Amino acid sequence: MQPVSVEAPLKIRQQESRALEQACAGNKEGSKLGKATRDHYMRLDAVIASSMAATKTQVDCQRGCDYCCYYKVSASANEIFLISTWMQTRLPAERVESILVAARENAARIAHMTTAQHLSSNIQCPLLVDGACSIYDVRPAMCRKHHSLNVALCKQSYEHPEDISIPNPEEPQVGMRALAAIAGAREGIERAGLDAGLYDLSTALLETFTDNKPEKRWRKGKKAFSKAAAVS
Repeated sequence: MQPVSVEAPLKIRQQESRALEQACAGNKEGSKLGKATRDHYMRLDAVIASSMAATKTQVDCQRGCDYCCYYKVSASANEIFLISTWMQTRLPAERVESILVAARENAARIAHMTTAQHLSSNIQCPLLVDGACSIYDVRPAMCRKHHSLNVALCKQSYEHPEDISIPNPEEPQVGMRALAAIAGAREGIERAGLDAGLYDLSTALLETFTDNKPEKRWRKGKKAFSKAAAVS
């Protein structure tokens, strides 16, 4: 069997940057911008899959294992809008409302937290329902990147969120290439003149559902969210 060929991280980053810039530059249509994000996810998934094949990575993750869904979740504006559209078109109204209730509780809880305090807390993602992601097909890029070679480390991190000495359970080469694709996408979005900043998932989702202006601002090249917590 011939070895699987994978691109170097720098080339992955450059390719993704060009792809997002070309897809988003001068584009004001929500459906096309949403497609650009979904296309990015397809390429990101392919990068992860090929890198896993090349490194013979065997993940220890299984359905119902949700330790990673208690990490601090951040996403870019285009990802938030894609999630919002999915929720409104694919989920029943009562499920949407329960997600927003959870997001509201999270927002209240983190309002007075420092970034360090938030990172060392176990706050459940509002989109986690019955041990699984309720919007899995459009989950954010950083969630797509995450994988574990050792679930015991995930459990240890969950039980001791303040302990930053616990090893990262990911395969380094897989994580490096995935991060290159993610960074390239943000660069391309920024070069297209759009807000490429990261926002706290819970507070950004709330603002999207309570204000019809975030996406309009974003398409005009302005900062998408005025109330959601920005992530440095």
